[in-house]
Amino acid sequence: MPCLGVHFALLPGDLERVRAAVGDDSTLLRLVHQDIEERHLGDHDRSFESDATWLAIHLRLTIGDAKESSEPEPWSRAVLDGTPLDSGDDDLMYLVDGEELVQTATALRSLSKDDLPVRYDALEGWRHGIVKNEDAFAATWEDFDGLRDFLERAANAGCPVFFTADR
Repeated sequence: MPCLGVHFALLPGDLERVRAAVGDDSTLLRLVHQDIEERHLGDHDRSFESDATWLAIHLRLTIGDAKESSEPEPWSRAVLDGTPLDSGDDDLMYLVDGEELVQTATALRSLSKDDLPVRYDALEGWRHGIVKNEDAFAATWEDFDGLRDFLERAANAGCPVFFTADR
């Protein structure tokens, strides 16, 4: 059961509206799906779509399940931790900003292509519906590398990152 993941580098006005909507699920979902996604999806400076590889990246970074992280921060903040903005429906929503974002981007940069398979082999990926083969790993590595580039650019620009994954 793959989860689709998207990260957004928020503009100051976006951040204010996201924070104001926390606690009002319908307003938060409307803001995310009808405003932020419409304005930022496809803009590589403002969004990064890991789509179905989100779960594989998450499992490699957290060695956890799709709701909890057993890995200490900062790796887990790239895919699961941060300030929870969970709307209570099928979307996981988190905000990572400031020093936490800088620490996360720096920590991800320390992982090499050789580190991820070792971490993933410790899991039983089939339980999560993830195929373990060379093509799947190549797609996951490409998205992981793109995600860490995106987080690094956002951190350098001082943009908080909001991410969502459907479950």
